[in-house]
Amino acid sequence: QNYNDISDDFTFSIIPIDQAQLDFSGLDVSYDYSETIILDTSGGSGTGIVTFTLSGDTVESPLKDISAGSYTLVATKAVDNYNDISINTTLIINKIDQSGNFRITNTDLSYDYLQDISFTVTGGSGDGDVSFTIPGETFTDNTLVSDPNVGQYTVVATKDGGQNYNDISDDFTFSIIPIGQAQLDFSGLDVSYDYL
Repeated sequence: QNYNDISDDFTFSIIPIDQAQLDFSGLDVSYDYSETIILDTSGGSGTGIVTFTLSGDTVESPLKDISAGSYTLVATKAVDNYNDISINTTLIINKIDQSGNFRITNTDLSYDYLQDISFTVTGGSGDGDVSFTIPGETFTDNTLVSDPNVGQYTVVATKDGGQNYNDISDDFTFSIIPIGQAQLDFSGLDVSYDYL
């Protein structure tokens, strides 16, 4: 009745609080190359969005065709009124075996001495280089050029698996066979001689 109304104001802040614990859900520590990987989490607070990075690159679930190697997987959950929360783990992608149909396709079991012998292969996985070895002998690409002696030999072909596959090998046994010599002639011999 005797006084006018009076007001005052006071400014304050509501600050975010930490979320509940966040965990990866259903995640193994290692996977084989080409295996599909489902990324999921449990926990945290609220219904915010979870994002993932794999060694610094943003990724989404599911992961597919991740090259073999070791990676750091980070999950981050962002929710209104809460501090972001992140967790990380190491993810291992293992090499896998190549297709089992890798083989040397040569069909000849014997080759002439001094012949340059080329070996061919088929199968395997990926586009890795193929190398050929025989102990003590020399190859140029897929061709045996060191002229091994007559005998039996086993060549081993190995296909490099590269980053994602294990190496694979096949062997093939063959023989080097004798060849005809150049013409042999008598030298300095007459057809007739006098007695004594």
